[in-house]
Amino acid sequence: TLFSVRIQIDTVRKSMGNLKSRESTMNLPPPPVLRRSTSSFVAPNRKDLGPLGFGILPSTKARLREAFMKKYLTGLYKEQLSKFTEGPVCWSAVSHTGADATSSSMNVAMPDFSCEYWCTYVSYDNAPVFAFTFPSWAVYAALTLYDSGGLPIASVNAREASELPDAPDFIRRSDGSCAINLLSNVSYKGPLCVLFRLYRPLSVKICPPSDMPAVYYIDRNEAPNFDLSTLKSLSPVPPADRELSRANGKEIGSSFTALISKYLKPLSTRHHGTQFFLPASVGGLFPNANATYVIAFKAKHAKCMRVEGTVPTESSFRCYYGVMAVEYESTETTSSLSFEQMGGWGKAFV
Repeated sequence: TLFSVRIQIDTVRKSMGNLKSRESTMNLPPPPVLRRSTSSFVAPNRKDLGPLGFGILPSTKARLREAFMKKYLTGLYKEQLSKFTEGPVCWSAVSHTGADATSSSMNVAMPDFSCEYWCTYVSYDNAPVFAFTFPSWAVYAALTLYDSGGLPIASVNAREASELPDAPDFIRRSDGSCAINLLSNVSYKGPLCVLFRLYRPLSVKICPPSDMPAVYYIDRNEAPNFDLSTLKSLSPVPPADRELSRANGKEIGSSFTALISKYLKPLSTRHHGTQFFLPASVGGLFPNANATYVIAFKAKHAKCMRVEGTVPTESSFRCYYGVMAVEYESTETTSSLSFEQMGGWGKAFV
């Protein structure tokens, strides 16, 4: 079992396609303390140098796992695109999870139970352009583009959208909404996945259709110089039926769960019973471009983990803090708690 703490950070975007955050300059709170008994400690995120000490074998295995994941995700993206023979649709799959597995969809890649992730798959020939107003009720909201390795290549969040000046790749429209061209200055290969990611307060069960972004497709060759003021002359991509999106999410979840164990690196002795540490890689897990993740693994023969910590104080750059228990081999979340459920900002928890 893996125990994860997610610190959500809203960052001000420096330029389109730039995913740099303020993590390197801000003072992050100390991670929660995991009480354990041990006589020695080896850093669990230490580079694996292999049996000969040169790192050749671990590096080769890592490249093979990366290649396998890219092949699988490229195939998944293409399969999803081919499902809709009458034309493209958007938001065709949703990850919306909870303690009740029967009503959950796409419980993969370690989702938080207070979050939902809406997926749109984009062919290599198209480039998506978005018109949106991020919901005022959302704790956090973002549009993020992922490549076939499951890693973000461009993103915009609610705070950035509220502070960005008008530019060739971002405008505010007369109706109060925003329009953005995330691929105006990004190089990529192969199909893409767009995630509309929302962190909900306890009072909201799921994002209503009226709060979903509108998606438009343009030719990928037009993306670098596309004039956003002409967007009104285009027709938006129709959204998929919500029941279909949920069913599609379940199907993708089953496929992903069956294959992910072949991709994830096997745990070694030094990983069991750890303190919290920064993972060396989150490739293939569709990480949030604005989040910091720290993880710890339960001791191999322990029945549970006792974690003591303090939810950090509220800050303009930190909109979310939460903990999750995750099955490592399947990446399924078994339980999670948001900062609201732990008593709120600045509260101690055990």
